Amino acid sequence: MNSFSTSRDRTNRRAHLSLVFLATCCAGASAAIRYVNDDAPCGGPGQPPCNGTSWDLAYHDLQEALDVAQSGDQIWVAQGTYKPSVPYCVGGCPLTNRHRTFKLPNLDQTNINIYGGFQGIMSETALLQRNPEVFHTILSGAINDPLTTADDAYHVVTADRVDATNGLSGFIIRDGRADDINAGTLDVYGGGMLIHGVPSDFP
Repeated sequence: MNSFSTSRDRTNRRAHLSLVFLATCCAGASAAIRYVNDDAPCGGPGQPPCNGTSWDLAYHDLQEALDVAQSGDQIWVAQGTYKPSVPYCVGGCPLTNRHRTFKLPNLDQTNINIYGGFQGIMSETALLQRNPEVFHTILSGAINDPLTTADDAYHVVTADRVDATNGLSGFIIRDGRADDINAGTLDVYGGGMLIHGVPSDFP
C-alpha cells in the first residue's frame, strides 16, 4: 500500500491552494449541488433547518456535506474558517482528539468535486463566480487550544482510498501538525493533507 502526503509538518498557507486528484470534471445532469456556509441564517430559533440545498439553507459544517454527497455531486463552500469535527485514523489506530479531520469521499463515491472561494450569497449560481483569492475558504486544524500549535490536528484533510475523479479546489489548508513519532502510524505525514493509497492498490 502506498502512502503520499502534501506535508511532513505543520501547514500554514495563506495563498490560494488548489488540490486535484488527477482529474476533475463537471457533475452530471442528475447530480446535486450541496452548499456550505458557516454564516448561513438557517438552523437558529425560528429559522428552517440547514439541509444544504441553497446558500440560505447551507450546512454550517463541511463534513455534513461530505457525509451525504453522492457520486457526481458538487460541494460549494463559502468564505470562512472551517474546522474538522470527526475523528478518523487511517489503518484503524487508536483515535485521539487530534485525529479529527475532514475525510473526503472514498472509492464508493466518484466524481465528487469540492469548491471553495464563494462569497456565499444567493446570486452565486455558477462556478465562474467564485474568487478564492478574495473569498478565503480556510480549512484549519487548530481544533483545541488557540494559544498553542502542539495540539493541532494531525491531518486537516484525509483522502483515504479516494477515487481519481474526486477533486478539491480553492481552499487554504493550514494548522495541521503531523508530529506523532510512534512507529507504525501515518501521523508523521500530511499535516495539511494525508493522501493514502492509490486505486491500483485496491482489490
